[in-house]
Amino acid sequence: NRHDKLLGAILGDDFRVARQLGFGGYARVYAAEQLSVGKRLVAVKVLHAMHNDVSAAVAGLKREAAYLALMRSPCFPRILRTGTTPDGLPYFVMELVSGRTLDVAIRESGAMSLRQAAPILDSLMEGIGEMHARDIVHRDIKTGNVVLEESAGYGVRVRMLDLGSAKPAFEKDLPLSPTNPLSVGSPPYVAPETAETGQTNELTDIYSLGAVAYEMICGIRALHLKDTS
Repeated sequence: NRHDKLLGAILGDDFRVARQLGFGGYARVYAAEQLSVGKRLVAVKVLHAMHNDVSAAVAGLKREAAYLALMRSPCFPRILRTGTTPDGLPYFVMELVSGRTLDVAIRESGAMSLRQAAPILDSLMEGIGEMHARDIVHRDIKTGNVVLEESAGYGVRVRMLDLGSAKPAFEKDLPLSPTNPLSVGSPPYVAPETAETGQTNELTDIYSLGAVAYEMICGIRALHLKDTS
């Protein structure tokens, strides 16, 4: 977008924003060059300028950055810097992850054999296991949040993205109501108890991982849902 003021901007005196990669519920993601390290490509996640609930969005972005900083599994991109744009929008800088998302890989190549699926699931279980060991629930595990990154000399690396919905495992979710509809997760991967009550925990993450495994091995989703009604 030529009207995007961040394009070409230099954040933190080091990261020159090159192009927008995508956007989600409360943030946009850009590719940027790290000038101090030979223009290494990195990713920058920045809060939307016009988010409806600014305080919640700021807290979510900061929480995601804090969780990424905790993680040691190679599943998760390393966080490199946090900061604020000249317009006062919080951001964080992380490794740039490139490759096909798992949903695209399944759509393009079809169902996987057990031999193909096993190492991917093993990596995902390692990453999710670390989150749970740190009392964190992901809450949005799906094939679209898993990237298969081909790395020269290392084969395919499995990367898990988007911890924007993650929360402490001990923190209760608000009960569902007409004024508080389900707002986390993606319908085909949401556990039945979450769809019914809105509550999430480590077990609902495991259900979502099971839905991912089914999709990988069968080539279709276990549930074909477009909404949560």
